[in-house]
Amino acid sequence: MKKAILALLLSLSLLFVMAFSSAASETETSPVAYTDEDGNRRIDYADGSYTVVTPVVKVTDSDSNPAARAAIFTTSGQVSATNYAKDGDVNWVYTLIGLFQYRPGVSSICKHSDYKVSISGAGWEFSNPSNTYMDNAAYGYGIFEHKFLFVTNTTITVDLRIRCDTYGEFY
Repeated sequence: MKKAILALLLSLSLLFVMAFSSAASETETSPVAYTDEDGNRRIDYADGSYTVVTPVVKVTDSDSNPAARAAIFTTSGQVSATNYAKDGDVNWVYTLIGLFQYRPGVSSICKHSDYKVSISGAGWEFSNPSNTYMDNAAYGYGIFEHKFLFVTNTTITVDLRIRCDTYGEFY
C-alpha cells in the first residue's frame, strides 16, 4: 500500500514538472530590445521583466598631461546589466570592469578584467562565468537562471564588452 501511494505521488510530481516545463516553453517569445535617450539598452521579456545594460562608465583615470606624448596612462571602466522583475524589484546585477593602459594617439591595451555579481531575487542562480581580455577589450559572460520547483523557467545570458581607444575613451 505504501509503495502504491509513493508511486502515485512520484507519478503526479513527474506529470506536474513535465506540464510546467512544456507550458513555460510554449509561452516564450523573443525579447524586445531598444536603446533609451540616456544610452541604456533595455531588453523587455514576455513575462514583464526586463534587463537594462548601461553604457560604459569611466571609474578611474590616471593624471593625464596631454603635452606628455611618451607617457602611458591608466584608466578603468565598467558596464552593468541589471535585471528587474515586472514589479520593478532588482533580481540581479552583473558588472564587468576593465583596466586599460593607453598612450595617447598611439596604442591602447586591456591589462585586466573582472566581474561582480549580486543576486537579490528569489530563485535566481548564476553559472558559467567567464571574463577575459584581449587587445583593447575586456569581455564578460555568464548565465542567469531562474528556477521554480527545481525547474528552470527563465534563462538570461549576459555577454558584455568594454573597449578603450588610444585616447582613453570607452566605446
